[in-house]
This record gives sequence, C-alpha cells and structure tokens, in this order.
Amino acid sequence: MTRRRARASATRCDLEVDFHGYTAAEMRAVLDDTWGRRRWQGLRRVRVVHGTGEVLWRVLRAWCDEKGIPWAPDRRAGATVVFPVQRATHGRGPAHRPLGALRERAHPTTEAAPEDPSPAPEPGAPSDASGARDLMAEEFERLATVDERMLRHRKARGGG
Repeated sequence: MTRRRARASATRCDLEVDFHGYTAAEMRAVLDDTWGRRRWQGLRRVRVVHGTGEVLWRVLRAWCDEKGIPWAPDRRAGATVVFPVQRATHGRGPAHRPLGALRERAHPTTEAAPEDPSPAPEPGAPSDASGARDLMAEEFERLATVDERMLRHRKARGGG
C-alpha cells in the first residue's frame, strides 16, 4: 500500500471536523457519508481533530490512503490535516463504477447461452436466480428509456 503524505502548512484550514467521543466505526461511517455526499468537494484543507488516542488517527489515515487523499499530521497534537482537493485520481481507475459490471452480466454480448431445460416458472411462483436476472435485465431496459434530463432534474432536486 502506497502512502501519500503532504506537508501540513501553517495556513488556515477550510473546515475543521471534531471526532472526540466517536468510535472508529462511527467516525468511518461519518467520513464515508461526508465523502459520498461530496461535502468536501473543492476544499483545500480540512483539519480533522481525532484526539491523542491510539485508534482514531490510524482509522482516519487508513481511510485517506484508501481514498487516495493526501494527509499530514497537524502541528497541534491530536489532529490531522486532510487535503481533499489533491486526491489522486490516476492509476487506480474510477473510485465508483455505477452498475457497469452488472449491466454486462445482465446483457451478455457473447454467444447465446444454451437453453435452460427447466420449465418457465408459473406466475406468482417464488423466483430463483434466473428470475432475478430477468428482472434485472428488465430494469436495465426500463432505465435506458428514461429521459436523461428528467433524471438530472430529479437528482438536482434531491429526489435521487
């Protein structure tokens, strides 16, 4: 694992987050949520106060290394400065591949699969794995027909 570190400068931070009293799991959940909602997008320096304990600083720095975010120990004990805007985006590939692999599995482009000798399930019968794949394929087809502008508009309003 390659560790990227940056130099902590004496300049001010854009944001300070305090994790005193958090468990490692709680802190990681908050970090993942914050990063997933892009709340740190465009911020140059975020000071994360984690205290002088033995656990939180390690979890924070491991999380930063996983995300490719440079970090540096703060000059004050019990804090780490994180540099979200300097996140490494090359070499690791995209951090998020939305449904690409699932779409390929649902719509194979290779040879046709051999016919399934089992009879088709009756309507209302519990579905098995092949039924789940059929439902997934139907959902991908439905999503392909949805107007992209409407999706962007709905997403901008916060409706997902």
